Amino acid sequence: MLNGGSIGYFGVERGLRQGDPISPMLFIIAKEVLCRRLTDLVAKKRLKALNGPRGATTPMHSVFADDIFIFSNALIRLKEEGGLGLRRLRDMNKATLCSLAWRIKHEKSFAYNFLRARFLKRNGSLRPGYRASSIWPGIREVWGLIVANERWMVGNGRKIDFWKDKWVNGFSVQDSVEDTGDQGPLMIDRFITSF
Repeated sequence: MLNGGSIGYFGVERGLRQGDPISPMLFIIAKEVLCRRLTDLVAKKRLKALNGPRGATTPMHSVFADDIFIFSNALIRLKEEGGLGLRRLRDMNKATLCSLAWRIKHEKSFAYNFLRARFLKRNGSLRPGYRASSIWPGIREVWGLIVANERWMVGNGRKIDFWKDKWVNGFSVQDSVEDTGDQGPLMIDRFITSF
């Protein structure tokens, strides 16, 4: 573009390197072209902006330092199908929440031990509510999905306690049998003969 008009093709003789002083300017030019094209597509009704809550106006796109968020219902197609390969923010959020819920439920680390203590009862079920958290509603929303679809993979059996882990229809063997006494850990790998 030159003075607001297209000047056609120009050849590139040298590449850019990271940190090149012209890189930010090229990003701004590319961002400007993309933003104008998106606005044009909305004006021609080829793209539909998302409806805002209670009739509020929503932005079509938002640009940050090196990110762009596009709020539209029409660009969500795979690259192979001629789309931009963008993903729905709602789907990405749900996937991230599922991953977080899974990790809270299963991973052994200081951070996830803390989150387990904060959000779960001793029996591993969710606490009824936790008001002072921005992630709690999302975790609660996907928790049932995680519980309904998780499966045990025995692997080598070194991490599954026969008596205490809830590996049979959501119950531990110790919970299912009336009086087992105080059984010490009995790891499944003791029952696996050839691994």
